[in-house]
Order: sequence, then structure tokens, then C-alpha cells
Amino acid sequence: MKNFIAILLMLAFYNRPVAQGVFTNQTNGALERVIQDYPNQFKNIKGDLLASNAKEAEYKSVVVIPGAESSTITQYTGAERHIVSWQTILYSNTDFDKAEQKFRDLYGEIKNTIVRLDGERPVILNGKYETPGQGKMHTTVVFDILPVTGSTRQLKVDLTLQKRRNGRWIVLLSVYDRDRREEEVIVSNNDN
Repeated sequence: MKNFIAILLMLAFYNRPVAQGVFTNQTNGALERVIQDYPNQFKNIKGDLLASNAKEAEYKSVVVIPGAESSTITQYTGAERHIVSWQTILYSNTDFDKAEQKFRDLYGEIKNTIVRLDGERPVILNGKYETPGQGKMHTTVVFDILPVTGSTRQLKVDLTLQKRRNGRWIVLLSVYDRDRREEEVIVSNNDN
């Protein structure tokens, strides 16, 4: 009888849902869909064109985290490469303490997120929390993607708390090409 109970307990343990809680919140589910479409340059989640010029085009994202103020995809067109980014404004408020708390909560939801990629091993997002300060204009947590796979080699994910000129604090979640920031500098320098 003891062996039978032990076997039942082992079966119950091994048949329980794997990694329970990994995608229990809507932030992780949406983030997983975005990362899964990154190898396609977000073509499957790209919605209506919002604005464009010779250097970049901005599209509405069809993947939206509930409660987010906006979700967009930007495609930068350079001479040698096309660079894409997905960005969502998850929260905004003039109260620093509320924005900081939301930033901390969202970090907790995203940290250790496991993403399953077609044809590849799952990856995990992990980043070290950076404490925001009211005197800082922005604080960014960059999430490492481990292990690095072929399709995630250029991929970056970060969460930012940023103060805007209008005095509002915003929390941004971004998924982008590693070279995006370099391209944004080139675009802004060419506009001067």
C-alpha cells in the first residue's frame, strides 16, 4: 500500500502543470507573443500605419497589454538594414511614487519570464532591478535573454521609467533590435 501511495504521489507531481505561474499574467502572455514574432520583424503583429517618413514608419501593434496607453511598432529603414522595435506605454502619472511602484510591479511580472520559441529552446528573461530616483530623468532595466539563440542574438528587452517634459512619469516596455538605439541616434542626427 505504501508503494502504491508513493507511486500516486510521484505521478501527481510529474503530471502537474510545468512552471505554473510562468504566463499567468497578461503582461507575460503579450510579451511572449511579441518576442515570438521578432524573427518575422513583427510582421504578424503589425497593425495600421500611424506615421511615416523616409527614415522610419510607425505602426499600431495588434498585441496590446490590457491597460496600456499605446503599443506601437517602429521600423527604421537604413541603407544596409531594416531595424524594428515594439514599444508600449504601460503606465503614466504625474506622481513619482505611484509610477515607481508600477515600475517595480511590472519588473516583478517580467523577471524570469520564460518564452517558448518555435524550433528553439525556451529562453528566460532576467534583469537586475535598478532603483529609480525622482532626480533621475530615466531608469532602465535591461533584461538578458538566456540562453542566447540564433533568433534572439540581436534581441533586447527593457523596462524604463522615464520623466517626460510635461512632468508625467511613464513606464515603457520595449522589445527591439540591439542596433535600434544606434539607428535612432543616426535618424535624430540627420534631422538636425
